[in-house]
Amino acid sequence: MQLGGAEKVLHNLLNKIIATCPQYSVHLILAKKEGILLTDLSKDIKIINCNKSHVKNCLYDLIKYFKYEKPDYFISLLDYVNIISSLAHILSRSKSRLLLWEHNTLSIQSKLTFI
Repeated sequence: MQLGGAEKVLHNLLNKIIATCPQYSVHLILAKKEGILLTDLSKDIKIINCNKSHVKNCLYDLIKYFKYEKPDYFISLLDYVNIISSLAHILSRSKSRLLLWEHNTLSIQSKLTFI
């Protein structure tokens, strides 16, 4: 949760969801729990720390999350996270609705992204 544009939008969205819909249980899954934006995040948001150096190492953690938490909705953002989240969603056979969010200029980002 560094100061990137997508992270700021996610931070604001999560805080708004908690403020307007307190009946929802909101979880934030992070490869590593770090970043300046965590300080202003609502205390009602459960943070799940995979404690991994990179999101590509979180596949197993996400599969377990889908199997045990059974979320109704799962929102993923940014390229690598979306790839890993999609794989975990398929491998876990989750029934949740998976929302993939690319918050960037795709024509530029696609030239920079390598799997």
